[in-house]
Amino acid sequence: MSRDILKIPGFGHAALVISILAFHVWFTIDAWQASAKFENLMLVVPLTGLAFVLGLFILFGIVRRGALRHPEDIPRPIDRRIPLLMLALCAYVAGLITVGFDLSTFLFLAISLWLLGERRTWLILVYSATITAFCVFGLRAMVSIPVPTLLISGS
Repeated sequence: MSRDILKIPGFGHAALVISILAFHVWFTIDAWQASAKFENLMLVVPLTGLAFVLGLFILFGIVRRGALRHPEDIPRPIDRRIPLLMLALCAYVAGLITVGFDLSTFLFLAISLWLLGERRTWLILVYSATITAFCVFGLRAMVSIPVPTLLISGS
């Protein structure tokens, strides 16, 4: 019986949603027990409530569409670009530490655009450079902590 339930396509999705909801509830209870002050809970409680409502909405959709009742449904194969984008994201995070925010952001955007099918080199370069500059200068304006960069010097 337990092996049959694992073969149901919607079961994994429902289990993930339930575990995320359980984490939100645990986090809220833990934050409440640590300090019940309004200032400490003014973001946690509403966001947990929103997550709980969205999670219930997703679970209702899974049950309503019958994903838990049709084990013969075969999920679509995973697009090959998804693991590559995940690797690019890991390289981006590692690059933030090693080569700096500017070069990592530029390379991540350029590689992502290419993986998603954009082949116009000029567009990849212009878009990546523009968004990188916007992010670097915007982050410097908003955050007082220095952002390590390689190409764009600090002010």
